[in-house]
Amino acid sequence: MRLEQHSEIGYQILSLINHPLWQLSASVALHHHENFDGSGYPDGLKKDAIPLACRICAICDVYDALRRRRSYKESLSHQSIVDLITDKGKEGMAYKFDPDLLNEFEKNNHLFEKIYQRSLEEK
Repeated sequence: MRLEQHSEIGYQILSLINHPLWQLSASVALHHHENFDGSGYPDGLKKDAIPLACRICAICDVYDALRRRRSYKESLSHQSIVDLITDKGKEGMAYKFDPDLLNEFEKNNHLFEKIYQRSLEEK
């Protein structure tokens, strides 16, 4: 199984339940790796063709993936992640995200840190 298949497999599982919340979850599972510029997967959707919930979750997913330590990488600091996500240069990730949502992330990024810290306290 290719790593990219996890979104399609998640969609297949979640879409089996006929309930609006599960259908929304299935959509997010399928499209949370679509990039605003069309370079994502599995369908190469771009801009408003990507459902809004998926565009929101894309930012959250990247933040979480970079913030948490994994067996293959160390965690990044909150500010390092904010800088990386909002960087519009060659080394940045801004191309992946809806510019309007990115602006909201910049204004409210402190909430991401607050939620992350709370998750550590709950362990």
